[in-house]
Amino acid sequence: MNTQKKAINALRTVMLVGGLTQITTSIIAYIMMSYPDLSSTTVRSLITIPGLVGLIISFVVGPLSLKISKKIIIIVSIVCNLAFYAAYGLVGGNGPFSLLVAATILAGVCRGALYPMVNASVGDFVTEPDKRASYIATNMALVNGGYAVITLFAGQIAARNEGANWPNAYWFLFAITLVIMIVFIILMPKVKKDEDASTSKSPQMEQEQANIVHKRSLPTIFFLMVLIAFIFTISYFTFSLNYSSYIITENQLGTSVQTSLAASIMTAFGLIAGFTYKYWAKLLKKWLVPVAYLSASIGLFTMLFVNKSIIGVYVAAALIGLGNNLAYPYITAKIMTLVSPKLISLATSLYMAFINLGTFISLYVIAFLGNLAGGGISGSITVAAFGALASAVAAVFIYVFAL
Repeated sequence: MNTQKKAINALRTVMLVGGLTQITTSIIAYIMMSYPDLSSTTVRSLITIPGLVGLIISFVVGPLSLKISKKIIIIVSIVCNLAFYAAYGLVGGNGPFSLLVAATILAGVCRGALYPMVNASVGDFVTEPDKRASYIATNMALVNGGYAVITLFAGQIAARNEGANWPNAYWFLFAITLVIMIVFIILMPKVKKDEDASTSKSPQMEQEQANIVHKRSLPTIFFLMVLIAFIFTISYFTFSLNYSSYIITENQLGTSVQTSLAASIMTAFGLIAGFTYKYWAKLLKKWLVPVAYLSASIGLFTMLFVNKSIIGVYVAAALIGLGNNLAYPYITAKIMTLVSPKLISLATSLYMAFINLGTFISLYVIAFLGNLAGGGISGSITVAAFGALASAVAAVFIYVFAL
């Protein structure tokens, strides 16, 4: 196995680690049962804390990677996750809740550091921009698929003894994560210094970086790309925040059965996007991001106009899952070609930081603007649909004409 294949296999394996921390979302009801004296809001903070910590770490890890090996940062991230699982397994249900909060902070460290470093490491070992995007897309698909399978087993473990066994689910994930870390350490080659990485660049890579290799700062076009992605994230994430209430309470279209199916559809189309990415990229070329953003916008508009049927929600879930998972790898790979090799880690981590920030503030921004559009969930979806549409239009100018 050559160095590139070893690196890609190692990175694909380690990508699973970040997603597994979301098991808390699935078993939060059992955790609440173990801490009956605490409010549900307090216990649910175990779900939101990693996102907030991850947001902060995303801004820090890029500059840090200029001084510390990306491989070391990834290993430290995995160790943080192991400590998180061990803490939940040891004190869950018996120890003080404050220890769970402290452990959850470690999960946030992993979430904020892992993905930017993995994507930047892909840039070290894969030189062709198209292949970079394809690898990132496939990685996302494998992570989503693996996460769904592993968390299914973890959920079954947690449900035993009427939910009292939920700490054992974390020991199960601890064991899997430990194996992943060992495999990563064995397979992952030494990551070259950014300025020396990928010395055997393809002609396409050489041409695209010819004008930026000596730059010491991030180009203006990078910030425009991040700004548009930020607006798009705020828009599409409105669906994730509201589809459950939209189905069950606002329009009485179904129950938790239908909401679970909507989530599964979004995941399934994300998987399809990942595994078929290279065909979409070949077909759409520079139009891929505008079409991906437009797909999500059409989905949100469909949800609004077909509001008397659950089909509208399902169409929205499919198009949002497809659009988001097509745009992300293309943008990440394109960013790597716009900056000097030394700044790839910084650029990708900043991009991820603003994606995380978009998901964090989406609720507040869209709720405020939604009140101006009639209020309620429908008002929020309306604003989100136009936000995604505006992102698609802006993406045409950036990706089709400016790049």
